[in-house]
This record gives sequence, structure tokens and C-alpha cells, in this order.
Amino acid sequence: MGTSDTMILTTPLSVGFCNKVLQVETEVGRQVIKVYSEISKLRTRAELRGLADLRCSEVELAPSVSSLTKDGIMHDYIDGQVLCEQDIHLHKSRNTQIAQLVSTLHNLHIPLEYGLSISHGAAEMIGQPD
Repeated sequence: MGTSDTMILTTPLSVGFCNKVLQVETEVGRQVIKVYSEISKLRTRAELRGLADLRCSEVELAPSVSSLTKDGIMHDYIDGQVLCEQDIHLHKSRNTQIAQLVSTLHNLHIPLEYGLSISHGAAEMIGQPD
């Protein structure tokens, strides 16, 4: 996806909703590559793919995006763990910080076309015009 021809190590990560997600070791360090599935491509027009990742990266809610194509996205890998409901109950001191991050996410400007693409993609998947 544009940063290196030499991938030293590839580790599958969670598959996500419908995409293939891999961690790779490259000359520039650990990266995450998300390869968009065919169903994902039907749901989101090519020019809008990765838009949420880019917006979240710009406001430091997500790792920096290294590369973006119509077929996938690559960004920095960040060590950590997935936040689950139990964490919220056990570590109440973090709840305000989490709420602030979620508020930032919900207040991001996303072009209207992005929201419309969901219904457009659903219509394409079942073979009906908009």
C-alpha cells in the first residue's frame, strides 16, 4: 500500500465487520492494513472509503493513516487492548475521558454524501437502483 516493498512479518488481527485486517512489520515499523472486502466496497463508494479513519486521525482519535487506496487503508499500529463494557464498570475514573473522546467523535463533520452512501450501498447489494 505504498510505504515499503519489504514486509517482514504478517499477523492476522480481528477480521472486523467484513474486512481483512493484518498487522505487518515494515521498514517503518508496525502498521495495520485493512483490506476492504467486496461487500464493504458495495456499501461505500470508492471516494468515501477511509473517510472516517482519516477524520479520526486528524483529530487524534485514531492512529495516523499512512496510505489509502480504493482497496484498503494502512495506518500506524498502536499497542493496547480493546475497551470492553467491564472496563467501564471497573475503571470509573476513565469514564469522563472516554465520554469526551466519544463526544469528539460524534461531533466530527462528515460530508452528507457519506451518510447517503449507506442506503446507496444497500440498494446496490440487493440489485435495486436508488
